[in-house]
Amino acid sequence: MRSYASASELVTDDDVEVAFVAAPPALHASLTLDLLRAGKHVVCEKPLCLTVAEADQIIRTAAANDRVLSVYQNRRWDPDFVAVRRAVETGLLGDVFNVETFVGGFEHPCRTWHSDTAVSGARATTGARTTSTGCYCSSAGRRGWCRRTPTSASGTTSPTSTSSACA
Repeated sequence: MRSYASASELVTDDDVEVAFVAAPPALHASLTLDLLRAGKHVVCEKPLCLTVAEADQIIRTAAANDRVLSVYQNRRWDPDFVAVRRAVETGLLGDVFNVETFVGGFEHPCRTWHSDTAVSGARATTGARTTSTGCYCSSAGRRGWCRRTPTSASGTTSPTSTSSACA
């Protein structure tokens, strides 16, 4: 396995076909775009980026360079998420029309990546926890817990948790 002193070394290494972006969220868009433009397939840790405009640009760049782009959300494969999805798929829970989730605990989360807006890239009004863990809540509703297309979503954050509902 190779290591690099800088992202630019990775970007210019022609032997690399796939790169995983696991950096502070504020850097995701720029690193992902650099890698795609260099002809690499990219798996980016969530959140992919911080704005819709960045997302559109990343998707266009991946398509223009005929590269695979994926966003990594490891919680989709956690046993509790998988168990609920199976229960929904088999009809055990009936017609699910509302999902409420909670992500958090009693400890302060990753002090810098989640709490420092300069590093996380989150606006003070939305909170870094929303961009970091709020996606699990919305993903649960969209990826198998509800058979219906969600019509609304809401969320709250605190220094130690994210909670959201999807109806």
